[in-house]
Amino acid sequence: MKSFLFFLLLAITIKTSAQPVKTPEMLTDSFFIMLSKGSIDKALDYVVSTNPYMMQAKETVDNIKVKLQKSLPLIGKFYGQDLYSKKEIGPNYVYLKYILRYDRQPFIMTFVFYKPDNAWKLQNILFEDKPDKDLDGQPNLVQPTK
Repeated sequence: MKSFLFFLLLAITIKTSAQPVKTPEMLTDSFFIMLSKGSIDKALDYVVSTNPYMMQAKETVDNIKVKLQKSLPLIGKFYGQDLYSKKEIGPNYVYLKYILRYDRQPFIMTFVFYKPDNAWKLQNILFEDKPDKDLDGQPNLVQPTK
């Protein structure tokens, strides 16, 4: 009986340690797959579920859902996303900024992830429906004509 319990415990340990650690990019990829299927709530619940503290702020998460549910349908069909900026602050803190391609206009979404131990957790999510505001600080890459 003891050897059976030992092997059972060993099998459970191997199974849990064999699961790959999800990177911030993997988490956002899953988020965008859900978003592309029209499930704003499911996408947000998924990414927020990585951080139990954010899950406790249900009212805040619900407010974000309402804002996205009102905003996103107004800008048309979702065509995909492009990683616009990635900023790592050490090995355990990362900002991922995406430009979401919608029919009417782009939409900017920023995810902040933190890894206090071995799993990445969403620390913050920000969105901007006026991308010109966000791009103002960027260098002008278009050369003026003479």
